[in-house]
Amino acid sequence: MIEITPEKQKIIEKMAEKYGLSLVLLFGSQVKGKTHKESDYDIAYLADKKLSFEDEGRIIIDFAGIVGASDERLVNLTNVRKAGALLLKEIFDRHQIIFCSDRNAYDAYKIFAVKNFFESRPIFDLRDSLIEKYFASHAK
Repeated sequence: MIEITPEKQKIIEKMAEKYGLSLVLLFGSQVKGKTHKESDYDIAYLADKKLSFEDEGRIIIDFAGIVGASDERLVNLTNVRKAGALLLKEIFDRHQIIFCSDRNAYDAYKIFAVKNFFESRPIFDLRDSLIEKYFASHAK
């Protein structure tokens, strides 16, 4: 978890307004508490508009300063709208809300993440079965 001071909160709110962000979540090792000196910061966002590659780069740089990352490469940004079922479930299973302007959107995506994961489960099981069969048939 990261500490969001009132000063940092103001910066985040300005960023959210500038880029049209309605939701920003920290997830991964920083939230789980399993960090080391070079641990990265996984940040998921929901934007009201499509962000350019340059905008995402600026957001990464801005968040690197906010979280105190020693290098911008330690900040990973994930668009919630583009995240797959497994990643979306990981994000919403355990996270820290950094910014949320629309609690209904947050709740809807949290429900969607669980529903999408369970609906995708048969595909994951099939994939696992096919991988297992492949390795069993090619093992020496």
